[in-house]
Amino acid sequence: MIVVDLRETYIAGPVIRALDGIVPHIERAWDESVFQQFTSRLNDAIRQTPVKLASTLVLAVLLVQTLRFVLTPPETSSSTLAALLVAWVVSLLGLRVDWTLAELADSRSGRVTKALFEPPDLSGKNESK
Repeated sequence: MIVVDLRETYIAGPVIRALDGIVPHIERAWDESVFQQFTSRLNDAIRQTPVKLASTLVLAVLLVQTLRFVLTPPETSSSTLAALLVAWVVSLLGLRVDWTLAELADSRSGRVTKALFEPPDLSGKNESK
């Protein structure tokens, strides 16, 4: 096996040296930033109460849609009203769910969702060739 140290090349070497000099400063700035604290808290909230957080966001959107529905009644239909009511009920019920992200992933619907979005395992096909 041949290993090429890119730090010794004319094109990649200066870029790598520049990144080596810049990254510690960026990392230190990130660790002390308010944005990092915000994203860390948001990550914790998503992991602790994902359904409540999603329901809160959906309720905010529903509030806007309901106001639009009320302010422009001639352009709306009864099916729109029914869809809004169902969405309100589901979102309000979602505020009562206390599952963490790990519990949600371990549930039956979480496993089915994971199976739907997970790429297929091709390791068995490559070994048989």
